[in-house]
Amino acid sequence: MVEDILFQTPTNPKLEILKTHFPECFDKEGRLMVERLSEELRGGGG
Repeated sequence: MVEDILFQTPTNPKLEILKTHFPECFDKEGRLMVERLSEELRGGGG
């Protein structure tokens, strides 16, 4: 569901904000890794 919202348009401004602040939460192809983002937001990241 989150992916559906974030990937509705090729240049989604919300996705760009996440890429800027959480680049480690994206894979090599630029896809959001929801589990890793969730860990970061809970304070368990890097």
